[in-house]
Amino acid sequence: MEIIFRPAQATDVEVAIPLIYSAAPEAFEYLYNMGGKTAHDFLHYAFVEGKGLYGWRNHTVATIDGLVVGIGAFFSGSEYRALTQTLMMQMLRYYPKIVLPRLTLHSFHLAQIVAPPPLHCHFLMDFGVAADVRSQGVGTAFIRHHLTLAQQLGRESLGLDVAVNNPRAQALYERLGFQMVMERKFKGKHGVVPDSRRMIMMF
Repeated sequence: MEIIFRPAQATDVEVAIPLIYSAAPEAFEYLYNMGGKTAHDFLHYAFVEGKGLYGWRNHTVATIDGLVVGIGAFFSGSEYRALTQTLMMQMLRYYPKIVLPRLTLHSFHLAQIVAPPPLHCHFLMDFGVAADVRSQGVGTAFIRHHLTLAQQLGRESLGLDVAVNNPRAQALYERLGFQMVMERKFKGKHGVVPDSRRMIMMF
């Protein structure tokens, strides 16, 4: 089984969105399911537009026999601010004005568990692998691919966040050399979105 990585394209959207959503369904539902719009609706809009955290330009896909089986967004800490500013503008354009106060509050709650990455960190978000190829090395290959890229770019570490209710993923990251450096508590209604653990691999 050969896993090939390539930059995402706008035409990947139909397979990409379910994979991105699978990375953090509770958080996506909490923030983007409002104003008559679903989380999938907004992610589709942002991915196709191509800009910001969820834009296709910010993602890499893993393919097997030409089929997309995994996806992840990778960026440096120095790029994070511009990406999130673009995301906020997308949200303001997409959602009805009547829900903006609620959207702002939910954004604040989630910001408490998603800290900005270190400046020279190569950071991973939206990391999803198709259910039918899980436990077949796709996730490990994805991490190793971007570990090599991060080192080539001169970055100092590889980082990601993992939900506390996903011990299987955390165990994988620990086997690959990540260490947990902090745990952040969700500030909204207890249990709606799981708390988050920041994991870092230093080079």
